[in-house]
Amino acid sequence: MSTHALIAKKDHDGTVRSVYCHYDGFPQHTGQILRDCYNDPAVIDIVMNFGNLKFITPHVSDIEFYVIDSRIDERALSHPDAKSFLDYGLKSDSDFLYLFEQDRWRCWSTYSKEEIQLDENLGEEHLFRKH
Repeated sequence: MSTHALIAKKDHDGTVRSVYCHYDGFPQHTGQILRDCYNDPAVIDIVMNFGNLKFITPHVSDIEFYVIDSRIDERALSHPDAKSFLDYGLKSDSDFLYLFEQDRWRCWSTYSKEEIQLDENLGEEHLFRKH
């Protein structure tokens, strides 16, 4: 099974672009890589411009994007604002949502509907709890 995630960036005009990440979307992998390696908005824009990806890596040049070997539209989705992105994401098949805004990454579990702090210990005990 795969742990799916949506990775998003809030742009200067308040709109949000998001891409789908198919594998290893849990905070202990994708969350840590985003937090530690993707803090430059220009680099995040590269990810958004290429579109949906198989999994995130510490270096953008190593990411496998679906657009390279796909016949379907794999471009980033556009959302009017952060709330619209969260509403969309919480109804999606993704397990985790990541949003870069105000120069930091935020994360939500779609199971618990709770925000997960990426700055603290990323233990698994609260990630899959359903309410």
